[in-house]
Amino acid sequence: MFLKKIVSYYFKHFNIFIFFPGHKKEEIEIDSKFEFKMISREDVILFEDLNLKSEYLSVLKNRLDNESFYCFGIIDKEKSQLVYYSWINCSNNYLIKEVNKTYNFSSTKSCLFEDDNTKYNYRGLGLHSYVMIKRINFCLEYGIKKIYIIIDPNNLPAIKTIKKLGFKRINIIPFYFRYESIKSSFFLLKKK
Repeated sequence: MFLKKIVSYYFKHFNIFIFFPGHKKEEIEIDSKFEFKMISREDVILFEDLNLKSEYLSVLKNRLDNESFYCFGIIDKEKSQLVYYSWINCSNNYLIKEVNKTYNFSSTKSCLFEDDNTKYNYRGLGLHSYVMIKRINFCLEYGIKKIYIIIDPNNLPAIKTIKKLGFKRINIIPFYFRYESIKSSFFLLKKK
């Protein structure tokens, strides 16, 4: 018996939020069983333990080799497991260029916060807020003037967190997705 891969395309609207960092955010505490870590190429084994799809794991490895991406993680010290990770994308990507042009923002240093992931059993422990503050302060240290986040409008906990930190919604944009039914995986496609 052969399985046929069914591919379909659709688009979904996402919110774009912006933050203009002005001063350091006061850091918050997390449980001492966790350790904050800047993830490097040598730490790639942490991702392999998450049972990610090989295509996505390959993307993450490429990001770790790219000087425009920074990865932040939280390790459960008792289990030696990565339980949260997120990225700062400082590349001059198409989204940042389009938003700067649309809103007449200068093209000074900008970045995109993306791919925040918390293991299911670790949600609600403040890990996302903790790392968001770490990333904002990191950006301040490196002279970043604008921080963007693209977020699903249904992700209410994340929206609540970023609004509390000072992010403001500036637009809703469509993104086009490809859905493969056999793998049940989503891939973000650039709108042409």
